[in-house]
Amino acid sequence: MNPGNSKNTSQPGNALSSIVSSLVRAAIGGKNHDVRDEDLDKYVADMIMKSATDADKRYKSIGLKAYTSEGTSSHLDDENKVELAPGVIVDRVDSNGLKTNKRFLSSLLRSTDQHNQALIRAEEERATEIAKELIAKKATKAISIQVKILLVFSVGVEITVEILIP
Repeated sequence: MNPGNSKNTSQPGNALSSIVSSLVRAAIGGKNHDVRDEDLDKYVADMIMKSATDADKRYKSIGLKAYTSEGTSSHLDDENKVELAPGVIVDRVDSNGLKTNKRFLSSLLRSTDQHNQALIRAEEERATEIAKELIAKKATKAISIQVKILLVFSVGVEITVEILIP
């Protein structure tokens, strides 16, 4: 192992951690082997502190709106304008890309409703089949009891039988 390369070896199987570390190292401008874990941790901690400080300043100046879309896009002078990315502001009136596709949404809702109705019908058919099977089993049971009673009477033995069918 290269002494300059201090990759995190405490969890060798953690690929996600390795990928995130590589991305953060690349974001701060160093190659993977040029940035030590301590420097990486300090950089991430500084970024978190900077973000928290900025949020605190916004909160002190505009209150709870600092944590809503109203507070974060206060530089947008019109409610029809939206910020897609930092520095990319699009006017909804002029752009077809941001209008709601109502035909697509209604088609999606219609097909979802049809799918749900098909599932309900299939479940009802399944319940009907199960009920028919149960009724058929009870009828078969009753027929077999009657046959046994007839056999007893044909032999000539007199028996009193009480049949309880639930």
